[in-house]
Amino acid sequence: MANKILALSVFILSQSFLSAPAFAEKTIDECEKVSSTQKKLSRCFDTLSSGLDRELQTWVNNHVFNLEEKALLTGRHAALKMFKRSQNDFITFRDNDCRWQYLAISP
Repeated sequence: MANKILALSVFILSQSFLSAPAFAEKTIDECEKVSSTQKKLSRCFDTLSSGLDRELQTWVNNHVFNLEEKALLTGRHAALKMFKRSQNDFITFRDNDCRWQYLAISP
């Protein structure tokens, strides 16, 4: 059973690496050059953000997978817990940072 779960996890991770671009398709500068209206600019930024979120999630999944493997071998789960906590803190920081910047530029 554990081998099936491990194989499924590896398959999902490999699919994520293959489907996610190595770099975002567009950059912020490209969005600003191409987008003529605020609505198009916002849509371009949303697309950019979604792509980067997928890339980040792939990276996080890889680290969690490695840390879970090490925790099973050593019996120590502190590093995994700390990584997950820091990842949650980072997501909170990122969301709040985006919110204040949005509020600062909105009319």
